[in-house]
Amino acid sequence: MLPDESWPCCGHCHQPMQLFVQLDSGDLPADAGQPFGDGVLQVFYCTNMEEECEVLCQAHLPFSEASLSRVIPRDQTQGFDALPVSIPDAFPEQSLTGWSRHNDFPDQQETVAINDDLPDGTLALLHAHRPAPRAGDKLLGWPHWVQKVDYPVCPCCQENMNFVLQLDSLFIALDPQSGQAETTVRGRVMLPEEIKLKLAPLSRTAWRPRIGPAVPGARSKFGGLPLLRPDESWPCCGHCHQPMQLFVQLDSGDLPADAGQPFGDGVLQVFYCTNMEEECEVLCQAHLPFSEASLSRVIPRDQTHGFDALPVTIPDAFPEQSLTGWSRHNDFPDQQETVAINDDLPDGTLALLHAHRPAPRAGDKLLGWPHWVQNVDYPVCPCCQENMNFVLQLDSTDTLPFWFGDYGCAYVFRCENHPEVMTMTWSSRG
Repeated sequence: MLPDESWPCCGHCHQPMQLFVQLDSGDLPADAGQPFGDGVLQVFYCTNMEEECEVLCQAHLPFSEASLSRVIPRDQTQGFDALPVSIPDAFPEQSLTGWSRHNDFPDQQETVAINDDLPDGTLALLHAHRPAPRAGDKLLGWPHWVQKVDYPVCPCCQENMNFVLQLDSLFIALDPQSGQAETTVRGRVMLPEEIKLKLAPLSRTAWRPRIGPAVPGARSKFGGLPLLRPDESWPCCGHCHQPMQLFVQLDSGDLPADAGQPFGDGVLQVFYCTNMEEECEVLCQAHLPFSEASLSRVIPRDQTHGFDALPVTIPDAFPEQSLTGWSRHNDFPDQQETVAINDDLPDGTLALLHAHRPAPRAGDKLLGWPHWVQNVDYPVCPCCQENMNFVLQLDSTDTLPFWFGDYGCAYVFRCENHPEVMTMTWSSRG
C-alpha cells in the first residue's frame, strides 16, 4: 500500500476488494521489458457479495467500480503491506517463483485487422496450425478472447489500450520438475485423470485415415476410379456436364469397429468438380450444401456388386491412394459449438475445455467434431428441416492435393431421419 493509504474498496458494497495479483516490474523476465512501466502492478476485484457487485457495477466492463487495476510507481513503493482484512473466500497467497516462455499466436478474429500486412497464405497457415492464443494466466502475448475481440478505449485519448496480463478462470501452471502443464483451480492442482473425467461428456472419437499406395481392387481409397452401380455412368457436374473427380470412397466394412456405421452399410462416395477451374465452384456455389458441382452419396450394400468405372479424362486427376488403416484420437468441440451445449455441462467444464483443447482436430478425419474454419454451420435436411449429422472431414492439402477455396476445409453430412440425404460443404480459412 501507499503511505497513508487504506485497502482499496468496491464502489458498490464499500468493502475491501480481493487482491488477485501483484507484480513487481523488477521480477519480470528481462525480455518482457516494462509493459506496465517501472513499479508494482496490482489487480483488485470485489468478491464480497456474490454476483450483486458484479452485476450492478458491470464488473466485466472496463473502469468498473468493482475492480481496480493500477501501477504504484517505483518512487512510491516504500509503503507497507496492508494489515489483514475480512474477505469472504480469501485466496491463499502464492508467490511468483519464475516464468515459462511460450510463443503466442493471434486469434482468428484478431487477424482481420492485420491481414493487409501479411504475405499471401500466411493467415491460412496460421489458422491451420494455431487455432487460438494460449488460454490460462499469462503476461503479454496475444489475448485469448473467449468472445469477440474487444480492446477497451482509453477515456483520455480514445485510442485502443494495450494488452498486458491475462487471468483465466482455470489456469495453466507449469510443473518446474516435469515441465508438464497442470490445471489449477484456486491453487489446487487437478490431476490428469480428473481433467479427463471432467471433459469426458464432450469427447468424441475421431479417426484419421492412414493412406498407402494404390491397391488393385481396393474399395476404400482417395482418388482413382469409383464404384458404379450396374448400368450407371460416371457422375457429372450439373454446370459443365463433365465427369466429377472422385475425392474419397469408403466401404463401411473398412471402418473401425468402434466407429459403427455412420453412413449405414454400403459405400460412401464424395465427388467434386475440378474441370473448369473456379467457374463451376462459383456458378454452382460449390461451398454450399446440395450444390450441382459436388455429390455425396452412399451405394447400399445390396447395390455394390457393380464395377469400377472405366477411366475418363479429368484435368489434374488425383493419383489413387488406398486406405490402409485408421488412427484413433479424442476430439473436442469448437469454442463456438459449445455455446449450444453450455446449459447441459457442469460449472467450469467449458473453461477447462478451452484451456486444454482450443479446437477440434484439423485434417482429414472420420467422425469426431468438425474443425470449423469459419462459423458453426450444420446444413439442414430439405426433407425434415433438421440439422444433419457430421460424418467426414476433408482438409486442404492433407490426403488430397487440393485446396478448397482459400486453404479451406470440407465437411460431409448425413441426415439421421433420411439416411439417403447426404451433402458436402466447405469454408475458406482466409
